[in-house]
Amino acid sequence: MGTVPFVLGLLYFVADMSKSPLAPERCIRYSFLLTFLFVGMKFFHSIFAEKIRHALFKHETIPWSGRMLFTVLAHQALIGALGMPILLICAIITLPLGWAVAFFQSANVCPFNEQKNFSGIVHFARRHAFVAPRQNHAMLFIMSLFTIMVMVNVGLAFYALPYLGKVVFGIETAVSMNLLSLLNTTYLMAVGMITWMLVDPIVKVTYILRCFYGNSVTSGDDILSSLERMKSARLARAVLILICFCLFCLLPAQLQAANPSPRPASNEPQIELEKKISQVSKRREYQWRMPKDPNANRGIESKTWLGSFFDDLLSVIESIFQWVGNLIGKLARYFRPSSSPMVNSPTGAGSLGAKGLLALFSAIVVGFTVYFLCKLRLSRVRAVTVIPLTVTNPDLEDDSVTADQLPEDSWFSLAQELFDRGDNRKALRALFLGCLANLATRQLVLLARHKSNHDYQREVARRGKTHGQLPGQFASMVAVYDCVWYGQYQMSSEFLDQVKATALTIVQK
Repeated sequence: MGTVPFVLGLLYFVADMSKSPLAPERCIRYSFLLTFLFVGMKFFHSIFAEKIRHALFKHETIPWSGRMLFTVLAHQALIGALGMPILLICAIITLPLGWAVAFFQSANVCPFNEQKNFSGIVHFARRHAFVAPRQNHAMLFIMSLFTIMVMVNVGLAFYALPYLGKVVFGIETAVSMNLLSLLNTTYLMAVGMITWMLVDPIVKVTYILRCFYGNSVTSGDDILSSLERMKSARLARAVLILICFCLFCLLPAQLQAANPSPRPASNEPQIELEKKISQVSKRREYQWRMPKDPNANRGIESKTWLGSFFDDLLSVIESIFQWVGNLIGKLARYFRPSSSPMVNSPTGAGSLGAKGLLALFSAIVVGFTVYFLCKLRLSRVRAVTVIPLTVTNPDLEDDSVTADQLPEDSWFSLAQELFDRGDNRKALRALFLGCLANLATRQLVLLARHKSNHDYQREVARRGKTHGQLPGQFASMVAVYDCVWYGQYQMSSEFLDQVKATALTIVQK
C-alpha cells in the first residue's frame, strides 16, 4: 500500500529534477515530500509483516493504539534513514553486505511487541542477522538471480506491449518505430522500480519466516503452530468421518424408498406388445430405420482409413476416365462414315479415326494452354503508362508539415526560391526541413510527427559521434531555427549567409 506512492513519487522526482527548468526551486519541497513517502512505505511494510505473521502462524495480535503506531513509525523512519547509507557502504566493501541486508530486513519485519524501544529493535535485528549465515547468503544469491530474471521480463514487456498494440490495434508509437527510443534513464528506472515492487514482498515474507524459525529455537513457536494446525486437522477429520457415517447410514434407506421392489406381473402383455412392434417395423415405410447387414461391411471394416481413401480416389479417377472414354466413343461414332466396311475391325479405319480424334482433342488442350500462358506473360511485361504527378509545395505556416513530405532537393530548391523572394522566415524553415530530410536519408534521425527539434538534436548527438562536428553544427542550426521561427528574430544578410553555410556543411558531412 505504501510502496506504490513512493515509487510514483520517486519517478516523478527524478524526471522533474532532470528536465524541469524550475528544478532548483522545487528540489527542497519535493525532497521533503519524498522523505515522507519513504517513511510511510517503511511503516506499511511493518504492518504488512504483522498481517502476514498473523495469517501464517495465528499469533494473537496486540491491540493497535495510536501511541504504538507512532512508536513503530518513528522507529522505522530511523531504521530507514540509517539503512540506505550503511547498505551503500557495505555494498562497496562487499563482504558484510549479506549481514547488513539481513539486519535491516529483520528490523523492518520486527514484531510490534519487540518495538517498544529502539534498543529492542536493534537487539532483535542483530540476533537474527547472525542466525544461519549460509542460509542467508544462499537465499540472497537465489533472490538476486530471481530479480535479474524478473527485470529482464519486465524490460521485454515494455518492448512487447507497443508491438502488440501495433499488431492488434494498429497503434504506431515511437517504440514500435525505433527500438532504441526506450534506452534512457526513465525507462531503466521504471523497470527497476517495477521489479523491486514485484520482488520485495517475497523478500519480506522470506525474512518473516527466517525470524520466526530463529525465535522458535528458544521459544518453540514452530511446535505450537504445528499443534494448532494439527488440532484444526483433527477437527476437520472428525467432521468428515461424521458426515461419511451419516451418509452410509441413511443412503440405503433412501435408495430403498426411492426404488421399491417391483411386483410380479404376467408376461403375456409384454409378449403381445413385442409381436405388434415387430409387425409394424417390417412395413416398407420403416425399412430405412432397420440396421444394415453386418456381413455386407465386413470387408470394408477390415480396411484402414488410408486404404478406404485410396479406394475412393481410384473409383473417382476411374469414373472420370470412363466418362472421357464414352465421350470420345460417341464423337468417333458420330464422325465415322456409316458405309465403311471396316466398322468393327479393331485395326481398320474405325480404330484410326478414334486415335485421330484423341490426338485432335489433346492438340486443342495444349493449344489453349500455350495461349493462356503467352497471354499471362504478355500481361506481365506490358508497359505501364506512367501518369505524371504534380507535387504541390506544402504550406510552411502549418505546424503539421514534416520533412518527409518532400525530398531534400525539393526542400532546398523551395528554400532558395523563398530566399530570392525575400521571405527569409519561410526559407529558413524549408532549409531546416531539407537538413532533416538529408539526416533521415543518412539514417541519423528517424522522422516522426510527435518529435520536437530537441529530440532530433539528441538523436544526432547519439548517432553522429563519428561524423566530426555534425552534432554541434546541427545544435546551432536548431538554436537559430527556434529563434527565427518561434521568436520572430530578424536575420541580417551576414547572419543569413552563415546559416546557409552551416546547412551546407550539415548536408555534406
